[in-house]
Amino acid sequence: MNSSNYSSELSVYFDPSPSTPTGLSISGSSGQSPTISWNSNPEPDINAYKVYRKRIGTDNDYVLRATVNAPGTSYTDNGITIGTGRFANYVYYKIKAEDISDQLSPFSNEVRT
Repeated sequence: MNSSNYSSELSVYFDPSPSTPTGLSISGSSGQSPTISWNSNPEPDINAYKVYRKRIGTDNDYVLRATVNAPGTSYTDNGITIGTGRFANYVYYKIKAEDISDQLSPFSNEVRT
């Protein structure tokens, strides 16, 4: 008789998506390019931050503008100049964190020029 001892073990690993980035802010003066800054995410497996931009009158929704490799926590949008006054073109930004498994966080808060 042929007998075998089978042992089976199942390991399940759950890798949650990154938490929502916090502390998003914008700086810069009229005539300068805006700099967007944020707090570092607490997860140790953050790979990058995705910067999304929406220009009023041009974009219907947010468009990926840049990827900032961790541990970086700021981005200067050299494609935009901050305007002033009644005819200033407002530009809005949000970010997402991305982990090493390519999972994305929810959007951060929104900031605008």
